Amino acid sequence: MLTQEDKMKNKLLIIAIAINTITAHAQNEVDALRYATQNLSGTARYAAMGGAFGSLGGEFSALSSNPAGIGMYQFGEITFTPSFNLNTTKSYTNTSNLSSYESRLSIGNLGLIFTMPQNNLDWKRINLAIGWNQLANYDNTIQIETINSQNSIADRILEITNGTIQEDLTNPYSLMAWNTFLIDPLVNNNGDTINGEYISNFSTSPKLQSKDITRAGDMKEFIIALGGSYKEKLYLGATIGIPTFEYYEYSEYMEHETSDTSNNLRQMFFSEEISAYGTGYNLKAGFIYRFSEKIKLGGSIHTPTFFNIEEDYNTSMTTLAKDTTRNDNMGYFNPFNYNLVTPLKASISASTNFKNLLIGAEYE
Repeated sequence: MLTQEDKMKNKLLIIAIAINTITAHAQNEVDALRYATQNLSGTARYAAMGGAFGSLGGEFSALSSNPAGIGMYQFGEITFTPSFNLNTTKSYTNTSNLSSYESRLSIGNLGLIFTMPQNNLDWKRINLAIGWNQLANYDNTIQIETINSQNSIADRILEITNGTIQEDLTNPYSLMAWNTFLIDPLVNNNGDTINGEYISNFSTSPKLQSKDITRAGDMKEFIIALGGSYKEKLYLGATIGIPTFEYYEYSEYMEHETSDTSNNLRQMFFSEEISAYGTGYNLKAGFIYRFSEKIKLGGSIHTPTFFNIEEDYNTSMTTLAKDTTRNDNMGYFNPFNYNLVTPLKASISASTNFKNLLIGAEYE
């Protein structure tokens, strides 16, 4: 049985869906967080350590976090890692529980390590690496559905539309709602239209509300790393990174009358489509110091990544009426080009061996 608190949470969830659905699209903190965040990807041992490879070295995937690890390679190497990603999302509301699954086979990394021994008692070798690592995977599917008797997406549109006369309607969501007959002008008791005041053509009866979101894409980084070993105690390295990403998102919000009402409007759809491509550059530098055969300390610093992003945003609204086969549709297409600078990052890490157990920790 749902408690009053659970019911309130479900109501708030649907309200949040409605508000987010009609929030004017612009580059915001969601985009910045998405392109500044990295997932756990790469070789099996890198993933098994949770990415805490900053002080261990000898791992191609770690060259995107602490490039000093390149100094530990004593021989050349070719690395190739296939990757299988499976994302599961579950949603719970007062009327339904839905599960969504998204899977994808990709490449975790691909690279070459070249070792160049030096005739130097202190600097034993200088190593070079070239290749690319997968930094993030965006594949995901979300489904949410419930019966809601408290509010409608039309209520939110009325909030941003009321007070604006018909001739001055410029908000794209207001215009789409107006031109698809989701909203109409308010008529007083004398039959006169009140310009600037609007009502919803939905009834106040409960409605089936749902939202489906599909996301796809990933971020890869092409790297060139150079590093060396000083007396097999201090390892230094630097990486030039050129990250690129592709991101696609399609979402569709739907409201449907659950019972026959006197209102002619039966159903509405609101869709949003985002297609983005970005490329950038950054520089990373790091060190690893070997205190003993079992204890190592590492650290790295990353410059901000400077992205140039091209993005297309497409949105549309469709309504379906009860007494006719007519449907009304209106949408907008908006191309964007903008720059994004991610934060500077620094990390410190440590590792040790205890019998047959390898322990590593990293703080970023």
